[in-house]
Amino acid sequence: MERNNRVVLGVLLIGAGVLLTLQQLNLIPGGWEDVIVGLAYLAGFVFFLTTFLSNRSQWWAALSTFIFLGLTLSRGIELFAPGLEDLGGAIFFLLMGLGFLTVFSLERSQWWAIIPGGVMLSLAALVAVEELGANIGFEPAGLLFIGMGVTFLALSAMKVEGQRLSWAIFPAIPLLLLGLFVGLENEAVWAYVWPSLIILLGLYFVAGAARRK
Repeated sequence: MERNNRVVLGVLLIGAGVLLTLQQLNLIPGGWEDVIVGLAYLAGFVFFLTTFLSNRSQWWAALSTFIFLGLTLSRGIELFAPGLEDLGGAIFFLLMGLGFLTVFSLERSQWWAIIPGGVMLSLAALVAVEELGANIGFEPAGLLFIGMGVTFLALSAMKVEGQRLSWAIFPAIPLLLLGLFVGLENEAVWAYVWPSLIILLGLYFVAGAARRK
């Protein structure tokens, strides 16, 4: 722990010197408080990263590492690339989602982490599309519900201690339908969507029955 604290302190001092120098040269905007907040995020990132690397079983440290990395990058964008600051939220949600998925990859019994991970990744996609103003022919708000639906759909195919999480199919289908309802502005498309959904649902039950044989 003492070694970790020294690393954090060293990185913090180096970062402070660099940021304050750039600020004095008028190369980055903002005041002292912006620099202090950015350094606090950076210190948190380094602390939790070194904590996790010293003991890979501490999955909570891995999650905290991604969260503080997202906060650090978001603040860094505000300071060094203010023209892209609208994407800061998308980057934060992306890294937070990856953090939850990392928790699951480290400890498979923590399957619950897939749910917030999928939600965060869905939010990242939603914010990115809205901030970039991309025309995808789909209402961006629908991406959130579809992402959540896909998350539960993936859970329904998983096994935990020999038991399949088949219950996850029940929130998955309504969320996918809601996402399509919100996202598809052209009602004529539903003439093709409904049959496709019925076919997919039928395939799911057929595949489930085949696995039980």
